[in-house]
Amino acid sequence: MKQGNLMFALSVEPKNETLQSYATRVAHLRSQGLPSIPTTVKVEKECNSFLRTSSKDIRRSLSIPESATEAEALRRIQRARDRF
Repeated sequence: MKQGNLMFALSVEPKNETLQSYATRVAHLRSQGLPSIPTTVKVEKECNSFLRTSSKDIRRSLSIPESATEAEALRRIQRARDRF
């Protein structure tokens, strides 16, 4: 995950422990000049905001209604990321 997307994900889902752990791991690797990829689909599904459109925490953080479709939630997440 790109550094900017990782910081955005933390801003909209700060209590996600998997995300916090992953961010720490990425920061450690990058501080040593090492790549943070490859990763796994499992990690992406647990950390990537764009893949977590049904997350209640993300929806709450971005004021996305529960009734919004997955597509609408994704559009709102993308707009929020564009403004981040």
